[in-house]
Amino acid sequence: MDTLRIFLPFIGIGWVYFLLIMFLKTKFKISYLTGMWLPLGLVVLFIALSIYARLNPQPGSWSDLISAALASVLFVTLATYVVAWGIVTLVGKRNQSKNR
Repeated sequence: MDTLRIFLPFIGIGWVYFLLIMFLKTKFKISYLTGMWLPLGLVVLFIALSIYARLNPQPGSWSDLISAALASVLFVTLATYVVAWGIVTLVGKRNQSKNR
């Protein structure tokens, strides 16, 4: 359990990003799906960088390890965003069914 503690800041970043998208959704009428493009794009970018660094190795370079680590960290942030989106959607549907 202590080794999973390293992911807590990135889960927090995912929640803060989701709250920012919630705020922007009320002000500018964007969807949650639109907010998912940034973290998804960053994950794909770092996976592509990781593949590129693996195909073109540089002696003494840590770039492939760093790209893989950033991709995994951003994946945790993306997963947190998707889970928060699911929770808000389920709670919203439950509240709508109670109000009818």
